[in-house]
Amino acid sequence: MPTKAATQEKYQLFAEALIQTGEPARAAKLAGYTGTTKVLAVTASKLAKKPEIKKMIAARRKELKTRGELAVNDPQVLLEKLRVGTEEKREFLWDLAHDCRKIVYKEDIDEHTEADGTKVRTIRITESVFRPREAIECIVAMNEMDGDIAPPKEGGGGGPHLTIEQLLLVYNQAKND
Repeated sequence: MPTKAATQEKYQLFAEALIQTGEPARAAKLAGYTGTTKVLAVTASKLAKKPEIKKMIAARRKELKTRGELAVNDPQVLLEKLRVGTEEKREFLWDLAHDCRKIVYKEDIDEHTEADGTKVRTIRITESVFRPREAIECIVAMNEMDGDIAPPKEGGGGGPHLTIEQLLLVYNQAKND
């Protein structure tokens, strides 16, 4: 059984890693926890709910923010950036919708030799929308802000809507892929 000091040290390592990486499962691994990615994600979720760890994270974020050293990819920084006025949100969503709806081109080239020895090259170009769902979600969010949205249909599809924060995180992840 680990000592209280060892447990506190692991908690502190987890809190620091979570602030620096913004990735709960990775933070748990860096803090010394083991298991598959799914196990680490569950561990991280349980750790993040502990009151003492919440206090550690809040205190460390406050300290880093005071010194201007809070990591740019910290979820708290991203959320604070999103806490802006309606016009700024609308502008952000509009830009994000345009970035997500851009056309992406994929080129496939097939080459083969015919029976008479002629080489044939086939070029297939496919165009698709980069992130269509996220573009639509941006437009839905703008419509909700303006009050221009109809209530959902009974049994209608579409699934749950993404929050602005989720859109930003999905978009940042897609840009990094």
